[in-house]
Amino acid sequence: DLEGTVEAALEANGGPYDYVVGADCLFFEDFHSDLAVVLDRLLTPEGRAVVCQPSRNGSMERFLEGHAATAERFVVSEHEGYCARVEAMAGSYAAAGDEGYKADLHLPRLVTLAKGAGAGRGVDPAEVRAAAVTAEAEATAEKAAAGAADLPPPPP
Repeated sequence: DLEGTVEAALEANGGPYDYVVGADCLFFEDFHSDLAVVLDRLLTPEGRAVVCQPSRNGSMERFLEGHAATAERFVVSEHEGYCARVEAMAGSYAAAGDEGYKADLHLPRLVTLAKGAGAGRGVDPAEVRAAAVTAEAEATAEKAAAGAADLPPPPP
């Protein structure tokens, strides 16, 4: 039961979330509908999913542009030139004639799937990093607090 699984994950982990980050998650096209539903449920009404993914023989494009479940829920934005280092590496592989490198399979593209008012904002990579750091710090603090509660009281 997909809906029950998503609801349980949200309850256990404190969602919904302003951001969901995914990588290499669009290759299996049989799951595109489910993925769109899950992202929609995981995000706040103004939330954004940030996905980094190569085209992989058009599977990314089919999810982003041609899939009704995606189009119903999100405004999609692609962010070209998002990382100079990635572009330089891809350029060096292509210039060197590296036969193992295929942009379709290896060059990650960065896209945002935005809901509600978040739809017009695009994505600021620094904002995504800051949100991830904040979430990690909160999770660490919660774990530390939970662990402290399990410790015996200090000796007198």
